[in-house]
Formats: sequence, structure tokens, C-alpha cells
Amino acid sequence: MKKVLIATLALALVATMVGLGVHAYFSDTESTQTSFKAGTLDLEVNGKNGEVVTFEWNNLSPGTQPHYSLKLKNIGTIDGNLDLEDISFVSNENNLTEPEIEAGDTTADEGELDDVLNLRLFLDYDRNGWVGPGDKTIFYGKVKDIAGNYDLDEPISAGGDMDFIVELYDWWNTSMDNQAQDDSLVLSMKIELNQNAD
Repeated sequence: MKKVLIATLALALVATMVGLGVHAYFSDTESTQTSFKAGTLDLEVNGKNGEVVTFEWNNLSPGTQPHYSLKLKNIGTIDGNLDLEDISFVSNENNLTEPEIEAGDTTADEGELDDVLNLRLFLDYDRNGWVGPGDKTIFYGKVKDIAGNYDLDEPISAGGDMDFIVELYDWWNTSMDNQAQDDSLVLSMKIELNQNAD
């Protein structure tokens, strides 16, 4: 009796293992390889990249209204957003001329152009060089009142461009006109292109 029972259990185990082998599924394996490359965000100003763009207005007087156009282009592959950062100015007296002294100028080391010059910064959407109803004005007022930063969040798509205008306007008959004779002013700013809006 003992030997027969052992033989029966062994037979059942074999049958179960054979049954498992009958139910195999189809399979196939393929290999993949993925490459990653970062895009670029690159601002070009008047065709220059990595250089300081400078321009000068000389021999200014009441009534003059010069303007300068900066072509901003995103030559990268990623869309960006435009901001103005680190805006500053230095106003120089240069020399105290006789008309300045007669007009009450007593500051031998501080110029007055920032008090009399009216400045307009704007994005020229219609690209005609002058501010119009559809353009975006960034700053409009005396140079002395300009802020240090402007978070414009203005989009420039990859390969896209826009015109940024710096304009002096309306220097007319202020009480300080003669105090600004022979003075000079240097205005500096950084134009930034960021991937994300602030």
C-alpha cells in the first residue's frame, strides 16, 4: 500500500508541470535608442551678438527729436520673452558755462540733462519708426524717472524679431534749459530674452 501511494503522487506532479508548459505566449523584443539635444535661446541686436550696441546723439538742443531703432531678433530655436534689466544713467556736467551759471546752475559735478530730456521707449509693432496707437510704450517721461527694470514678458518666437525704439521727444522751454548746456548723459540697459515669462 505504501509503495502505490507514492507512485500516484509522483504521476500527478508530472502532469501538472506538462500542463504549464502548454500555455506559453508569443513574444518579440526590439531595441530603441533616443538622442537628446538642448535647444538655444539667443538674442541678436542690430545684427550683433555678444557685443555692446552703442549709439550717440550729439549737439542736442530744445526742439530736437532724434530716435533710434534697435532690431531685436531671436536667432535661437526656442521661443523667448523680452525684458529690460539693469537700466541706469550717468549725467555729467562737463563744464559750467556762462549761460548755465546765469540760469542758476551751481552743480559743477552733476549734469541736468536727465531733468530736461524726455525719453520714450516703445516696441514698434507697425515698424514705421514712430510711436502709434498699436505700439507698446514701455517708458514715457523724464530720464531721471526711468525705472531700473521692466518685466515686459513680450514674446519673441524662435526666428522672430521686433523693433525696439529709443526716442527723445519734446524738450521745449523748460526753466532748466540753459542749465543743461554742454551737459552729457549716458543711458545703459540690458535687453534680456528669457525662456519663461517672469
